Amino acid sequence: MYKNITVQIPTVQGKIIRKRKGESTYILFQYGQVYNKDKQYAIPQRAIIGKVSPDNENLMFPNEKFQEFFPDAEIPEELPEEYRSCSLRIGSYAVIRKVLKEYSLPGMLAKWFGENAGIAVRPYVLPDSR
Repeated sequence: MYKNITVQIPTVQGKIIRKRKGESTYILFQYGQVYNKDKQYAIPQRAIIGKVSPDNENLMFPNEKFQEFFPDAEIPEELPEEYRSCSLRIGSYAVIRKVLKEYSLPGMLAKWFGENAGIAVRPYVLPDSR
């Protein structure tokens, strides 16, 4: 998964390759090669480390492999995952609410903590679509 930040494309002589596919350009890092004796040539070993930013050709969106090959590279602070998607933000709430409702936990816990324990499962009401 590509991160939502941009970093400078590394400048390693002969190891960085740009590969265009459709509308996107990917950055590959050649980390080795394997010699094939039968065919008598070397097969490069490459990994995709990022995707070129459409705004600036010198910047890229890194992925997990970028950190493996360039652990010392400075990466700007990224927002937590829950800022990426509405479904990620509401996911844990929906799961906890479902567990509370399925096992009737509010009723059982009310015996110990009282009715105002703050764990009441209220039905969700859709707003009027006027």
